[in-house]
Amino acid sequence: MKTYSKQSVVSYGQIGIIGLESSRELCEKINNYLIGQRINTDHTNSVQKSFLIPVKEIRFSNGEGKIVLEDTVRGKDIYIICDVGNYSCTYEMHGFKNHKSPDDHFQDIKRVLSALGGKAKKNNCNHATFVF
Repeated sequence: MKTYSKQSVVSYGQIGIIGLESSRELCEKINNYLIGQRINTDHTNSVQKSFLIPVKEIRFSNGEGKIVLEDTVRGKDIYIICDVGNYSCTYEMHGFKNHKSPDDHFQDIKRVLSALGGKAKKNNCNHATFVF
């Protein structure tokens, strides 16, 4: 197992995790792990209460969607986590219940990137994390 120095856990900006509906449970575990790691290093003065960025995933009756970021991302290193194979996520379209396909999840990731709008310190695709 690879070991990391205390210096290697320092990020350029504050860390922000955007967890979409398909991966909320995993994001909570990652958040708790990061908080624990930060407390166990010399970063006790700069430990955030939570690394999670709250988002609203809104679906319209025609199936289109939008993402609303409920907290600022300005100056943060953003990580987007989405389980694109999670078929248990549903939405209503024309009165029928639909399960999200991998493409629906991918479209939500693109909506998050659009909502970021260049405000994060690093928001390129190298920092988008996809969970399969």
